[in-house]
Amino acid sequence: AYISADSSADFNGDVVFDNNESFEMGGGMFANLAEVNFNGTAKYNSNKSEFMGGGFLASNNSVLYFNEAAEFSNNSSNNGGGFAASTRSEVNFLGSASFSFNEALISGGAFAAVQSSVKFDSNSTFSHNQAL
Repeated sequence: AYISADSSADFNGDVVFDNNESFEMGGGMFANLAEVNFNGTAKYNSNKSEFMGGGFLASNNSVLYFNEAAEFSNNSSNNGGGFAASTRSEVNFLGSASFSFNEALISGGAFAAVQSSVKFDSNSTFSHNQAL
């Protein structure tokens, strides 16, 4: 999924991003200058990106809200295995979040934030993530 240039997306039920791949950015989803709302459970499983954001990449002032549970497992990228946020973006986890078995070759096994903010408002679990 690619959401860009002052666009928005609302996922009003449960959503699963499974086994997606991007050569450069955001294996499951790439939000660029966008607002994205997840109003059900969001799962990112086995997604891959070469450069940044295995599960997803939020870039260039993007704002993401996970209003329910979010799960990231077995995602991979060079930077930010589970997800990445860059260039003044915000990622807000208002429900529980779990990160397991995500992998980055350079930095941030679970996630990477570069000039951005990530907020966890509820219980979060990080297990078996690694940056090589």
